[in-house]
Amino acid sequence: MTVQCAHIMITKTANPAGPVSSGDSIGFDIVVTNNGPGTAVNVVVNDPLPAGGDLSWSISPSVTGCAITGPVGTQVLSCTFASLGVASEPTIHITSTTTKQDCATVS
Repeated sequence: MTVQCAHIMITKTANPAGPVSSGDSIGFDIVVTNNGPGTAVNVVVNDPLPAGGDLSWSISPSVTGCAITGPVGTQVLSCTFASLGVASEPTIHITSTTTKQDCATVS
């Protein structure tokens, strides 16, 4: 008997890649991938989001099971997926408008 296990990988990529000007929106794509041969169950993702002068993150478009919690500066992306099949790749796009208080590298 062979037990097929899941292999979860998470990538975060700037979108847009930048640079951007103060007043523009910045964002990241967070992709949760199951590269294993088995289905992943009860997948939980917690990702502390970049803090800036006044970056206030939101999910756009909304993703079932995902939310951003916490005050500006300490926001966390939390997602719970009941199951992720083989080659499943839910993508969560987070975005924030920038101001002059955010001038620097955000990663």
